Amino acid sequence: MRAPSSTAEDPDSALALLLSAARGAQACGYGAEDTERLVWELAAQLGMADAQVSSLPTQLQLAIGIPGQQRVVLLRTEPRPVHLDRIVRLDAVAREVKAGRIGPREASVRIDAIARSPPPYSAPVVLFAYCLAAAGAVLLFGEDLPEAVTAAVAGMAVGAIALVRTRLRELDLAAELVSALLAGFISQAVSARIWPLDPRVATLGAVVILLPGFTLTQGVRELQTRNLLSGLAGLGAASVTFLALVIGAVLGGALGARAFGPARVPTVDLPPWTFLVGAAAMGLAAVVVQRAPRQEAPTVVASALLAAAVSKAVSRSVGPALGAFVGAVAIGLVAHLNARLRARPVWLVTVPGVLVLVPGSIGYRSLLDLVDRDVATSIETGFQMILTAAGIVFGLLLADGLGARSRR
Repeated sequence: MRAPSSTAEDPDSALALLLSAARGAQACGYGAEDTERLVWELAAQLGMADAQVSSLPTQLQLAIGIPGQQRVVLLRTEPRPVHLDRIVRLDAVAREVKAGRIGPREASVRIDAIARSPPPYSAPVVLFAYCLAAAGAVLLFGEDLPEAVTAAVAGMAVGAIALVRTRLRELDLAAELVSALLAGFISQAVSARIWPLDPRVATLGAVVILLPGFTLTQGVRELQTRNLLSGLAGLGAASVTFLALVIGAVLGGALGARAFGPARVPTVDLPPWTFLVGAAAMGLAAVVVQRAPRQEAPTVVASALLAAAVSKAVSRSVGPALGAFVGAVAIGLVAHLNARLRARPVWLVTVPGVLVLVPGSIGYRSLLDLVDRDVATSIETGFQMILTAAGIVFGLLLADGLGARSRR
């Protein structure tokens, strides 16, 4: 057993630090495995190796003491989106505690301040990021300029809803459906009356930030790491989000077609390198949407470019699932290298990379095929989504294993 750390001031302050760390991790968007690992590492540093923590999307339980004589704390929590700036700051505080430079009381105060920190970017910047992500996603999919411009316009409407959804609970519960409905209506109207384009591609680009690709990947990861309840909850949440987006997109497209007529879909012929432009645009948008520190913008954009380039190159010869696997291994290894050289959390690199690998877009297309009663294509696309998500998860797990081994 590890000797008690000199940073442990008293049991109450140590317990307060563990609670603050667990709540702070969930406020950053951490999953169950990462939250529990953080608490266990801090508990071991404070000489509380018998601490037990159970993290679920809506519940957090912490027990201190020997079995039968434990002090138990139970908290009701809510799932939060990824907040990279908070992750970087929380990781810095945890490193200082593990190094013995600060005590539990000071660390607890700093972590609570991190969890309450305001958004780092203004509303206009967020709106621009949604537009940029929408246009970048369309180019990443290999589509044409009309779809990209239309997606950017519809993405502004989606971004506006994202800014106000946290203030209105009723809107928050239906934000995905309303966002997809508006995006589908705008895309259909532009295709019918302004210029020929594929409205479904433009709609997909507009809602790409809302796609639960990371939630899906995280859910598969939780299942693989034996956090079964969290994994099932993540897959359930992703499924509900997919359904809301598809229903909204179909309704919006139907309303647009009824008001303005059928869409006009042209042929597409773009240079093969445009996907890199799209990946860079999505990486730059991820800096704002995922609230990364401004000084880490080059890291986030480079991660997106690396993931896109590696997965695209491999996918051409062995298929998208293996392409996603190799891309995930690449960004995972770079993430651990960045963590070792610059003392930054691995999520700073892996989260933007997973956004570009976009397993969520495959699931979205699968449900649209099902709406069109093309069951065979829907099943094939859905299976491809599962393989892609699994490829990303196993690639990141392999990179985690190699990264941990290299630190020994």
